[in-house]
Amino acid sequence: MKKPKKEEKPLSGAQEAYEWLQILIVALVTIILVFTFVGRITPVVGESMLPTLHEGDVMLIRDIGYTDPQPGDIVVLTKEFDAARGPIVKRIIAVEGQTVDIDYQTGAVYVDGEALDEPYLNEPMEEPWYEDLTSVTVPEGSVFVMGDNRNHSNDSRDVTLGTVDTRYLLGKAEFICFPPSPTSDASAEGGGRPARPGIIQSGAAGNACGPRLILSYFPNSRPRKDFFFFGCSAAPAGAALSSSSSSSLASKPRSMAFW
Repeated sequence: MKKPKKEEKPLSGAQEAYEWLQILIVALVTIILVFTFVGRITPVVGESMLPTLHEGDVMLIRDIGYTDPQPGDIVVLTKEFDAARGPIVKRIIAVEGQTVDIDYQTGAVYVDGEALDEPYLNEPMEEPWYEDLTSVTVPEGSVFVMGDNRNHSNDSRDVTLGTVDTRYLLGKAEFICFPPSPTSDASAEGGGRPARPGIIQSGAAGNACGPRLILSYFPNSRPRKDFFFFGCSAAPAGAALSSSSSSSLASKPRSMAFW
C-alpha cells in the first residue's frame, strides 16, 4: 500500500519573510555584479539622438571590455566643450585614420570618399549655427562623433569638441531597457518629438493602448530594433521636452550610474 502523502504545512510569516529576504539578497548581489563588471544603466536627457534615443530612455552601457570602438557604435563620452560639461551620448561616424567630409548642400557625410548610408537620421542635415568642421582626418586613438538628430546636435563638427580621444569614452550603449510610456513621446501640435510606432492613442487624458516597448538594441549603423508586448497605460498629455542640443545623462541621481 502506498503511504499517504504528508500534507505540506503552510509557511509561517517568519519563514515566508526569510524566503523573500533570500530572493532579494540574490537579486541585489546579481545587480551589483552586473554593474560592477559588465556595465551600468543611465537615462537619456536631450534630443540630439532622436529618433534612436528618446528623452527618458534608460540605456545599458557596456564599459568593461570595450576597447575597439567602431563606426556606428553609440557611445557615452565625457569630454567637456562649450555645449556640455557632463557626459553626453553620440554615434561614432569615423575612427582613427579615416577622413570625414561633410557636404551641407547634399546633406551627406562622406568617410574616405564614400557617402554614408544613414537610415537612422531624424531629418535632412542642415549647416549648424556654430563654427564647424567640414573636413577632418581622425587622429590616432580618436573618434569622430555626431548626433542622429543632426540639426539639433553639438558634436565633433563643433570646433570646441572636435575629434574625441578614446580615453574619454565611458562605454557603448548596448540596450534600452523598459523605455518610458510611449504616450510621453507624442508630439504636440507645432512641436515635440515623434511618437514611437505602433501606438494607438485614445482619450483626452493621454491613455494609450497598443504594443508596449520593453527592450531595444542597436545594430551598427542601422536603426534601433525594438521588442514589444501588448498593454495599456495612462500618462499626462503634453509632456515637456528638453531643449538641450546635446543628449546627455541626467545630472540628478535617478539611476544606478555614477560618473
